[in-house]
Amino acid sequence: MRPLQAILTDAKSIAAQYEDVTGRPLGLTDEIGECEAAARLGLSLAPAHEPYCDAVDLHSSRLLIRSRRVTPERRERNQRVPAVRRRIGWDAVLLVLLDERYDAIEIWRAERLAVLDALDPAAARRPRRALNVSQFKSIGRLVWSDAGRWTHPPPLRDYRFGERRRT
Repeated sequence: MRPLQAILTDAKSIAAQYEDVTGRPLGLTDEIGECEAAARLGLSLAPAHEPYCDAVDLHSSRLLIRSRRVTPERRERNQRVPAVRRRIGWDAVLLVLLDERYDAIEIWRAERLAVLDALDPAAARRPRRALNVSQFKSIGRLVWSDAGRWTHPPPLRDYRFGERRRT
């Protein structure tokens, strides 16, 4: 059986070639982003179709992983992060930014309370429970960059049972 990394390399190449030929993305962004985050951050991926959890980190935090390709033609502030549902079951959201060839550029992490505050309908209108990339970056922190190192250590506090933070 081939190693997962070799399969992902082939999938990235095929997805990029498909888009070059058709002008349309193949739709592998989420799966590639999940695998990139797991490999870069040492996460354990959840079983397929696990509700409200894509991976678990070393501190047993349940993570949603959202992925977005960022290309020079499309500015980050105009690109939306895929929808995040408010339901219980996740502790933080990871945003994996991929380049035009589906390679990870950056991984950002935002804790549950910060995401919920940002999605609060009283604060601002958020269509489809979504933030744009620059808004997500403003509430999160960079945890991995293409330099291949941690920029901030993972959190040690558990926000699942805490009060909502107000800043």
